[in-house]
This record gives sequence, C-alpha cells and structure tokens, in this order.
Amino acid sequence: AIASSSVAIINEFHSRCIANLAWAVSKVAFHDVPLLAALAASARTRLEEFSPQEMWNTVWAMAAICWKDPPLLESIAARAKSMISEFAPWGLSNTAWSFAKL
Repeated sequence: AIASSSVAIINEFHSRCIANLAWAVSKVAFHDVPLLAALAASARTRLEEFSPQEMWNTVWAMAAICWKDPPLLESIAARAKSMISEFAPWGLSNTAWSFAKL
C-alpha cells in the first residue's frame, strides 16, 4: 500500500524525499519494481536539485540492493563530476564504492 501510494505522488517529492525514500527502500531490502522505476524516473527529472549528499545517498541505496538503472547512474555520474568540489571526502568515497559495487 505504501509503495503504490508513493508511486502515485512521487512527482511531488522534493529531492531530499526521493533520496530518503531510496535509502529507506534499501535498508529494508524492499524490491518493489514499480516503486524503484518511479524513484529512478523522478530522480532523473530532479537531479539538478540534488545536493551531493542526496546523490551519494541515492547511489548508495542503489548499490545496497543491487538496483541498476543505467540512465540514472549515468546522470548521477555526470552531475557528480560537475560538482565534485562540493562533495565531502566521505561522500566521494561512498559514491565511488557504490559505483564500484554496481
């Protein structure tokens, strides 16, 4: 019920909500394909709003449950590269680990 409700309104979520939902889904290993697809689509359209932490949290969540969405990963990589000076050292290492795991 929560997953389908989230899918229905995910386009209203702010970047932090998207990143937090991705993290929460990964922490409970919840593999709801429609929810993951909606998360990825929403993240791609809002990626310019993501802070470095929201990006590394999202890609970490993807790696934690082996969730691969190549278009989202490519978008995160390009965005992270363009703002690498804003990443904290642990954010860079989390991002690198996540991409390596995927």
